[in-house]
Formats: sequence, C-alpha cells, structure tokens
Amino acid sequence: GTFFSYFIVGGILSLVSCIYKSWRIHPEIKPAEKPLKWISRFEVSYGIPFGEGVPNKWIGPYSAFSIILTFWQLMAMVLILSYTCNLRSYLIVNPYERPIDSLEELKVSNYQFVVGLYEQIYAFADPYLRESMHYFLERDRLIIKDSQIFLPDVVKPDQCSVQHSTSSYYMNYKSVKKDGIPQFHVAQVPFNSPFVSWYFKKPNLISTKMRENVARVMDSGMAMRFYKDNVPPLYKVKEESKIEAQSLDEVII
Repeated sequence: GTFFSYFIVGGILSLVSCIYKSWRIHPEIKPAEKPLKWISRFEVSYGIPFGEGVPNKWIGPYSAFSIILTFWQLMAMVLILSYTCNLRSYLIVNPYERPIDSLEELKVSNYQFVVGLYEQIYAFADPYLRESMHYFLERDRLIIKDSQIFLPDVVKPDQCSVQHSTSSYYMNYKSVKKDGIPQFHVAQVPFNSPFVSWYFKKPNLISTKMRENVARVMDSGMAMRFYKDNVPPLYKVKEESKIEAQSLDEVII
C-alpha cells in the first residue's frame, strides 16, 4: 500500500514536471486552446503518442527514448521515497520508553538507539551534513550493532580506555567479571562521531524530543558524555596509542 501510494505520487509529480517542461519548450501554444493542441504539445516535447496531431518525425526512436527516460525518472523517485520509508521503519528513535530487562535487549537497544540519533539529526541536517551523516551512519552501523550498554554500577572508570583506530576513535571496555564469571564482552562505541559537535553548534535546530533522547543516552550508561557549551578535544591520540580515561565524565564521543 505504501509503495503503491509513493508510485502514484511520483507519477503525478513526473507528469506535472513533463507538462511544465513542454510548456517551456512550446510557449506559443496556450493551455486555454483546444485540448487536442495542448496534448499535442506534450507529445511533441516528449514523444509520447497518445493523441492526434503529432508530427510523424516525433514517432520513432526519439519517442521510445523519451518514454524510457521518463520511466527511469519515475523509478528513481519511487526508489528514493521507498528507501526513505524503509530507513525510518527499522530505526527505533527511542527504545527507552519502557524498562529493559535483559542484557541482550540492552545490546540491541544500544544499536537501535544510537542509529536512531543519527537518523534524527539526518532529518534536521543541511545537504552537506546529510552526506557526512550518511557516511558515518553506514560506517558505524557494523560497529554499533555489536556493542553493549554498560551500566554505571558495573563498569568503573578504571575499566575504560581510549584507542585510536583508522579514521575514528573507539571507547573499549574491558571484560567485566562478577564472581569469576565474565558478564560482558568488549564493547566498541564511536568516540568522535560527528553529530556531537553539530549538536552544540546548532542547538536551536534540534527538537525538544531530540534533547530528551540525548539526555537519555547520557543516563543510559553508554559512556556518552556531553559538555554544555562545546566539545573540546580532550585527547590528542597518536597512532596505535592508548590513553586511560580518568573518569567517565571526561570521556566524550
């Protein structure tokens, strides 16, 4: 149903665009004239023969080419709208509306929640930032999905370290043992994801719901810490070096 609706809307928009372009090409024929001439103007411009009065020279390869071109324009619009719809359907913006019981659920919610933050900012961003957000969203997807949420009463500051890796920083947690039994695996969370600095540079562009979600991240034990005014570079990490964080409050994304 949704895909069909987008298909219809895309077809209408494509048709309106074609008519407008044909009017720009042949302004000498006014829409107020006979409908046959108005349709012929559309046919001459795009080579789509569904009326009389079309010159024979427009019926041929050019006609077929125009039909194919219009079809692919329509398909591109449908695919873009469908991708946007599907993207929003599996991104859970706020999974913390209810209590989370199991550790496995925490792991899944961590991935969904962080990606949801990416998706929210993507919706508010300008085109240049959207390209950057799309890149980081795709790059971090494989990283975030394997991470887990660590509760503050389980993970202590001395169990957190910062490590430089390829193009970004990651916050690595050491395995936590309780009564000699490993409770968690090593988690990797993006350390310098781009949305943090953008959040503080343009706070007025983000909705109240977004601010609430960021606050929830801060309280979720994911070691995401935000500064009120700006996000200064706390660490200058060299290649392959590791720096022990003094406390979780000093660790930023």
